[in-house]
Amino acid sequence: MKKLLILTMLGTVALMGCNGRGESSITSTYGSSMISGEVIVTGMPNTSPAGVEVSVRGTGMTATLGADGQFAFANVPEGAELDFRRAADGIEASLHVDASSGFVTVELQKAAATAKKSRRRSGGKGGEKVYEFEGLIRSAAADSIVVYTSHKEEVTIGLTADTIIRHGQTLLTPADLLVDTRVHVKARLANDVYTAVLVIVQNEDDDEEDTPPAVREYEGKVVSLTDTELVVFTSHKKEETFTITADTVIRKGSTTFNLAQILIGMLVHVKATANDDGTKTATLVIVQNTRVAVELEGTVASVDTSSLVVTTTTGDVTVQVSSSTQIRKNGQKIALSAVAVGDSVEVEGTQVDATTVAAKKITVGS
Repeated sequence: MKKLLILTMLGTVALMGCNGRGESSITSTYGSSMISGEVIVTGMPNTSPAGVEVSVRGTGMTATLGADGQFAFANVPEGAELDFRRAADGIEASLHVDASSGFVTVELQKAAATAKKSRRRSGGKGGEKVYEFEGLIRSAAADSIVVYTSHKEEVTIGLTADTIIRHGQTLLTPADLLVDTRVHVKARLANDVYTAVLVIVQNEDDDEEDTPPAVREYEGKVVSLTDTELVVFTSHKKEETFTITADTVIRKGSTTFNLAQILIGMLVHVKATANDDGTKTATLVIVQNTRVAVELEGTVASVDTSSLVVTTTTGDVTVQVSSSTQIRKNGQKIALSAVAVGDSVEVEGTQVDATTVAAKKITVGS
């Protein structure tokens, strides 16, 4: 079996769901970290990442990559190990990631050695932060580029041997960075100096007029949704609205997900294009976590052998009861059969769908 060397892992800003608005919290059975990123394949006959299986060892979390190489996992345990496999050409490699890795770029390259990751540069006295720039190259050298950004300012960004430069899945060199080339740059700021960790060439023809719409990525919790619109409260504490079309791909891992299965409070990763009218169209929605913790209270409308219906201020909710559900009244455990129509109840559990909750705990009023 051939082995592949994971050449580089670049950490950027970790994106985390926000709970500052009081929505239902996300629960987890694995951990609280989030890892998302992209895979680049080089030095192989098939350089597309499509078909590469990425999994978080020991958790059952897995995703089969598409042509864009994107992946994302929520509730990743501390010190996770990512495994990469593709049976068609013998890809088999793994990489240890830290909880703070956030978005990572992973390069798979043919090699006889075992997988490893590159060293992270220290921020030093001035600290370190990751920034993103988009614009045209004004000047280029072997160790730096000057980019005229979308904010109409020139920024000098250093290049090192660790900087990944690519166009699509094709790796480039600093010599390929020409004046007036449009680029998207991710750079670290340390001691007031920008150093590029990733440079994506967006067009090679400096006379090209039909530049595709800018693509942005967002992560956060679902606030509301309809058949054509998704609203997400992002990690930047801002509500973003995305148009959903017939071309929008929705999935959880490698499994296709139906829009109707997305619930308020779920954590999602959205890739969207910016339109001229200021709207955003979602091209990809990755559902990160389907376990949404909820609390509700109301009056029991009916009871059967494995569930009860509770009338709340927003309508009736079916509460599923299992052998692990704790039912208490006046501090004492009681059976479901002891709950009566008209009793007031408080329910803690997990959202199953818009009108169904799997109960963890039911407290019956006295």
